[in-house]
Amino acid sequence: MIDSAIILSAGYSKRLRPLSFFVPKPLIKIKGKPIIFHIFERLKEASVKKFYVNLFYKKEKIEKVLLNSEYKDMIFIFKEKELMGTGGGIRNFEKYIEGDFIVHNCDIYHKIDLKEFINFHLKRERKAHCF
Repeated sequence: MIDSAIILSAGYSKRLRPLSFFVPKPLIKIKGKPIIFHIFERLKEASVKKFYVNLFYKKEKIEKVLLNSEYKDMIFIFKEKELMGTGGGIRNFEKYIEGDFIVHNCDIYHKIDLKEFINFHLKRERKAHCF
């Protein structure tokens, strides 16, 4: 089973401006809760136990919320000194994660059963699946 997830959360959220001038993308609320917490819930339902989150834009604000959440013991934060892009964001965690992991963008809200998605991936023994 996959127990680690990288949640890419470093971007500027340019498409969400002017809202993102004040609220960074991972903290934008859907149904009264920051979108990143919806993602954590989905991942936790799929038995993921470690959340690796990269931060850059408004990193202090996001970090404060994450480290004061019920998920604080499951989160490892990497603060980028410069924006690294998708590949760089994943590479930040290269030395911390062993084996398979899932990558999730912080701005995707869905109702996909991630446990089913992960099982589908593992049964087919492929290097990557995207949704």
